[in-house]
Order: sequence, then C-alpha cells, then structure tokens
Amino acid sequence: MEVRFREGRPEDVPTLLRRVAETAWHDLPAEAKAIYTREEVARHAQETATLLRRRGESRLVVAETPGGENVGHVWLGVVRDSYTGAKRGYIYDLYVEPAWRGRGVGRALLAEAERHSRELGCVELGLTVAATNVPARRLYEAAGFGVERLLMGKRL
Repeated sequence: MEVRFREGRPEDVPTLLRRVAETAWHDLPAEAKAIYTREEVARHAQETATLLRRRGESRLVVAETPGGENVGHVWLGVVRDSYTGAKRGYIYDLYVEPAWRGRGVGRALLAEAERHSRELGCVELGLTVAATNVPARRLYEAAGFGVERLLMGKRL
C-alpha cells in the first residue's frame, strides 16, 4: 500500500458527496430500495453530508497515491456520548475505492481516525455500519470496534 494522508480540501467535496451517496444506496435495505429511487437516496445523503460539513465540527482526511489519486477518505466529527457525555470521535464515513480495497487502506484510515480523535481530546471513537456490510464489519472488528447498541427498524 503506497498511500499518504492529507487534510481534505474544497475540491474533495464532490468526491466525498458521490461516495456518501454510493454508500447510502449500497447500505439501504432491499425493502427501502423498492420504495425510494437511487436519486432520492443520493440527494438526501448529500444534503445531510452538506449540513454536517457546514457545522464546521468535522475533518476530512484523504488517502492518496504518491501521484495524487484520491483512493479513499475518512470523514470524522466530534459528538458527546448520549449516556455518559464523554467526548467521542465519530466516523461519519469511511470509504476506499473498490480497486484499493483489501490493500490496507481502510486499516490505515482507521488508524488516522484514532490519531485525529485523540488529538481532539476524544476518549472514544464510534461509527455506524450497515448490518449487511460484512467486509466493513470485519474491518472494524479487527480494529477493535465492538457492538455497543443495535439500531432496529420496522417498516410501517
């Protein structure tokens, strides 16, 4: 793996928004895909990402090749644990381009997320992952993440 990390720049935002939309569709349950269009899901995911970025409490770290190709990112925020009030880093999105998956980029991005979270004074790091995203769940579990709570849903 030959990648380096850098702070995200304004020109990275369109790529971030595309990836957020892609992940949102990929992770959507099948019954929801029967109701919503890919475009609706993309629009809403991009609107949410834009609102979160405007808060100014997030950091985008980009993984790129020595030649400058953007091959992945981790997008972090800082939240307070709803039960303990502890300052917690939160991974809004972690994405690795398909051609770069399985090459250590995801693990390295997680390490960067931990480093940045510690710098910000966070004592915990959390994330949300789709139950159906088995490769991502394996990555997170291998990095020491464990299930804390389960988000459950029922279609009405």
